Amino acid sequence: MLAVKPNRDGGKGLNWKGRLNFSTLGTGPGHIITLSDSNFQKTVASGNNRPANDPQDAFIGYDQGDGDPANVGISVGAPKSISNYIGNAGDGNSWKERLTATQKSFAVPVIIKNGSTLTVGSGSPLSQMKIYNAKVSAPTSVPGQSCLDVSSSVSGLIATDQIAGVTPPGPLGSLSLNAYASAKETAVLHFCNASTAVAKAPAGTYSFLAVH
Repeated sequence: MLAVKPNRDGGKGLNWKGRLNFSTLGTGPGHIITLSDSNFQKTVASGNNRPANDPQDAFIGYDQGDGDPANVGISVGAPKSISNYIGNAGDGNSWKERLTATQKSFAVPVIIKNGSTLTVGSGSPLSQMKIYNAKVSAPTSVPGQSCLDVSSSVSGLIATDQIAGVTPPGPLGSLSLNAYASAKETAVLHFCNASTAVAKAPAGTYSFLAVH
């Protein structure tokens, strides 16, 4: 049992190095602490009890290192799963994040910090996905076999947002609909009428997903 320092330390002695200090690591990869030895018989049979590690070991280690302390990359491994808990002793069920051999699962909302991006596969980096609302105050008549643009003020929308998944406040009938950001905080609803008769676009709130 190693106490780091007293709980009532008066806010002093901050940022000390840890009570466990592995002074040198050398080149990686390797294990620093074996948490569960999957082949303990091999370990005790080894002359210095330091045989080569095994894929089914649970460990804290390093997978990058060339002897320079500035080039160390820490690794964590386990044969079944690696789970993170908050406010739980680790009951096997109430994890907030879990990695297995087949997937990474989250049990909490995932937020990309403002200014950072998310890239899926070889796609474009995304920094925000958000649902917006565009309001149309009165029904809009769209002549037969023609299209009509209706502009709406949308707070927070930027000109480079890509709009998808527009949901109208009511049935569109013969109308088709898409939308785009024409300028900062301005969305254009683009209605097209395939019929020969006049069609009305319903008034109300049009919701859409905007991505940038």
